[in-house]
Amino acid sequence: MDIRKIFLNYFEKNDHLILPSSSLIPVDDPSVLLTTAGMQQFKLYYLGIKRPPGKRITTAQKCFRTSDIDRVGYTEKHCTFFEMLGNFSFGDYFKEEAIKFSLDLILNILKIPLEKLLVAVFKGDKDIPADLESIEHWKENGISADKIYKFGKEENFWGPAGETGPCGPCSEIFYDFGKEYGCGKDSCNPNCDCSRFLEIWNLVFIQYNFDGKKYNELPQKNIDTGMGLERITAVLEGNPSVFKTSLFDGIMKKIKEISEEKINYKNGKKASLEFDKSMRIIADHARAIYFLISDGVTPSNEGRGYILRRIIRRAIRYGKLIGIEDYFLNDIGEAVVSEYSKIYPELLEKKEFSFNLIRDEENRFTKTLKEGSKVLIQKINRIKKDNGKYLDPEDAFRLYDTFGFPVELTAEILNENNLKLNMEKFNDYLKEHAEKSK
Repeated sequence: MDIRKIFLNYFEKNDHLILPSSSLIPVDDPSVLLTTAGMQQFKLYYLGIKRPPGKRITTAQKCFRTSDIDRVGYTEKHCTFFEMLGNFSFGDYFKEEAIKFSLDLILNILKIPLEKLLVAVFKGDKDIPADLESIEHWKENGISADKIYKFGKEENFWGPAGETGPCGPCSEIFYDFGKEYGCGKDSCNPNCDCSRFLEIWNLVFIQYNFDGKKYNELPQKNIDTGMGLERITAVLEGNPSVFKTSLFDGIMKKIKEISEEKINYKNGKKASLEFDKSMRIIADHARAIYFLISDGVTPSNEGRGYILRRIIRRAIRYGKLIGIEDYFLNDIGEAVVSEYSKIYPELLEKKEFSFNLIRDEENRFTKTLKEGSKVLIQKINRIKKDNGKYLDPEDAFRLYDTFGFPVELTAEILNENNLKLNMEKFNDYLKEHAEKSK
């Protein structure tokens, strides 16, 4: 099933203009390092600075979220790079039509049973009323009251992107995989971190402008929706893990093929869980790496280049944990290019450049990882022997300064050993070093 094509064709039939994905490097938007949502390329339309080519638009957008880097691998549903399927309205339709479109596509085109769906809406607060209008439209379209959950601003209100600007309540559609995938707690609900509920679509109703003090109704109401391709694929293929879908099939097979399927410092069931976590991290990061490079990002020590370097190094480190001693990222890169280049030809066009770049990074970091890890493990063993809980920030700084060992990696390894690092003090050492280097 070609879900991208089904989604885009559905909205094209409903008078939406299909536009291509924009680059992962945002155009004319210095407020963010990377494209994080489908609406990003339309930001100037929402702000009224530019006129859109149509009042109704639909896209399949490449996205990357740095906020999820540390969650990748630890859950079955988080990715750094993902594709967001979206439909957008600029002063045309609003809540009633957006809700009808979403349920029509889900129920009648994708054939997902109504009883498997739940919805979350904005419950309101002292500044903004509850989104009662959306609740009524969900009910009118078959969602029963007991399947509608009400949450606050943190979960169900979007924006503004800066200190002021357009914003509004959102409605999220969740799929229920069943109690067998849940945590077993009475408090389990769609926002629980267990594997039972998976958010598949977020409908943002941009109806307010926040001026820094008050939320004022916008004269033009807009729609911004996003459905994660990886997540809807997981639902349609009957598996709550996005990493066990056809989108990752070739990538995961390649990782297993080149690994020794082991964690070199653990045994038993825990080792198996660690292996699966490492697989997810490598698969996600490898896919993200080649997409970032194909859109013009190169490794560096700052900005988006540092994000790329960070995930390259994190992937290499987890490769070592599952027994991959040789250079391996380009082997997985072959699987990424094979899976995605028909949709995104830039992957094939930049393949040779990407592979050369990655080989240089692997070569550079392998020595760093070996030497730095050895020193860090010695420090960890000493802390445990003394029943300590923290690594001295000065030791973390020396690892960074002497070996080029990333502090994020230090923190992650400490966390795996139930130890901590005072990042505030580490940053003090960093600032002091920067001052001395001037």
